[in-house]
Amino acid sequence: MKSALAVFLIISCLIVFVPDSWAALVINEVYPAPAGGDSEWVELFNCDTGDLNTSDFTLTDLANNKIKFTSETIKGSSYAVATSSSILNNNGDTIFLKDHLGQIIDIATYSANMTADKTFGRCPDIGGGWFILNEPTKNTTNTAACAILTPTVLPTLVPTATSITTPSPTVDEIPMPAVPTIDISPTPLKIENISLSEVMPYPQSPEHEWVEIYNNNPFSITLIDWYLDDVENAGAAPKSFTTALNSYSYQTVDINNSMFNNDGDAVRLLDADKNVVDSFEYHEKAKGKTFGRIDFQDDNFCLMEPTKNQANSSCLFPTITPPPSPTNLPTPTNPAKQLDTVNSNLPKRNTARSPLPTFSFATQTSPSGFLPAPAVMGITTKISRRPLLAKPLAETFSFCSLSYSLLTIAAVFFKIKK
Repeated sequence: MKSALAVFLIISCLIVFVPDSWAALVINEVYPAPAGGDSEWVELFNCDTGDLNTSDFTLTDLANNKIKFTSETIKGSSYAVATSSSILNNNGDTIFLKDHLGQIIDIATYSANMTADKTFGRCPDIGGGWFILNEPTKNTTNTAACAILTPTVLPTLVPTATSITTPSPTVDEIPMPAVPTIDISPTPLKIENISLSEVMPYPQSPEHEWVEIYNNNPFSITLIDWYLDDVENAGAAPKSFTTALNSYSYQTVDINNSMFNNDGDAVRLLDADKNVVDSFEYHEKAKGKTFGRIDFQDDNFCLMEPTKNQANSSCLFPTITPPPSPTNLPTPTNPAKQLDTVNSNLPKRNTARSPLPTFSFATQTSPSGFLPAPAVMGITTKISRRPLLAKPLAETFSFCSLSYSLLTIAAVFFKIKK
């Protein structure tokens, strides 16, 4: 029976693959929320028949904290564990298994709230899907824990309740299900609703550039070997990254080597096949500020204060909508009629001898708030009036002049008679 179990696990290992390579070591179970005083642990399985040296592998969480192996070697076709303390998040995290070259060979991502009686494991072992298990199975097969899952959520490879007997502590007594023919060729997974959220292209020293990505999906995802790039076929080479995002959440990718120009550039998010998923351009320099998306329903970005791994803040300089062009202005009328209108609005002559009156003309505006058309403003009205105080003075001068003339004539006649 042990040989049957070994054959089944080796076939399961064939399902877990890395492109162009075979995964000898895989993640099988994660225990992130132990009871007080206990350690967190990650269970792995060696798919190879030979021993593996754990120094050739690295196990980290999403924040790049290391989870340490408990032994130097892992026997062939055997389980092993790596432990940690207060590293794995209880409400969601991602575990990365990397080889000696730093290449990711396996990933486990959970997003549920975990407790001390729950683990996150594969059903069936090694090559199955991931499930929340209600029974930790450290250093042994997950078969017993998988068997008590709700039947509707079990993967196809899990044996039905009628095909297995009551589990016992001895693995030999557990009948192995028939292994179906499995097509292990990779099926590309199209990931949608992933967007650029915020970009820091010109950071304060000694900080680095970074790009924030948003997962607009109701489920967690892991982006494996995606890329960040600037202008296509120009500037820096695309930067490869792998990261996990919870549902409706943000995740930042730090860029250690400068990629973007300070005063203007393009920012592009590419999938694993280097297809453009999202992009935008900026055309100004703003040290220590970011360019953030205003709304995930459109492609508008604006300058804002940095909000790394959080919802974006308000724009520093809100876009001002210019007033509409004046329309439906009054149509200029006959100038003669306009002149009559102006004359009719002039104040009447004040016959009393008072200080000179002040003439004022009201400035009228159109319903839209703009001045009338230039044709109306260009009308010039000439008003010929004799100053009110000049008339009596002129009459006085005329009377004096006439009197002086009469007196002169009288004086001439008087001299002649003498």
